[in-house]
Amino acid sequence: MQAAIERTTLKLYKNTDDVNYLLSMLSKADANIRNDIENRLVRLGTKAVPALVNCVTTNKGIARGVAAMCLIRIGAESIPFLKEADGWIANYLISEIAWLN
Repeated sequence: MQAAIERTTLKLYKNTDDVNYLLSMLSKADANIRNDIENRLVRLGTKAVPALVNCVTTNKGIARGVAAMCLIRIGAESIPFLKEADGWIANYLISEIAWLN
């Protein structure tokens, strides 16, 4: 039964560019699907950044962690959006991105 749910979930998010929808799927996803969602968000690149920044500044838990990792992986393109957001988490992510570049 679990595998069927996972396959159904996989089909639902694989064909979407809706960043908020993908982020909402994280709380229901197992580790493999979370990794797939993270990779999908990173592939969306700067298109995903505003929603990812909103997620790290307004959420906690898995969604915040995945969004933060996506922003780090997207890299320097995230920095202007993070500077607008301000706050400790935005500043931390900026420092992580700067260190990696």
